[in-house]
Amino acid sequence: MLSDIIALRTIPAIVFSCVSYFMIGLKPTVAAFFTFMFSVTMVAYTATAMALAISADQTVVAIANIFMTIACVFMMIFAGLLVNLPSIASWLAWLKYFSIQRYGL
Repeated sequence: MLSDIIALRTIPAIVFSCVSYFMIGLKPTVAAFFTFMFSVTMVAYTATAMALAISADQTVVAIANIFMTIACVFMMIFAGLLVNLPSIASWLAWLKYFSIQRYGL
């Protein structure tokens, strides 16, 4: 677990943050940069935890892949990037609280 978290989640998140933060042109303050880096890292950790939980629950790899795909698509939709959140039906609006990307934004 530690080798996965450090080598595959933390280092790529730090490199991505260092490159993309200044290319995007966000606030040039140290606190804002580290907040961005922390947010990117936590989103990566949370997505990894969800993937591990789903894969631990399923015995067939293909079914785990389908569940992960469905979960990620629903989280992208309800994050507010693909659909205007106020236009979502009220009986589906509560799904936005399960979106990892929404909290990362």
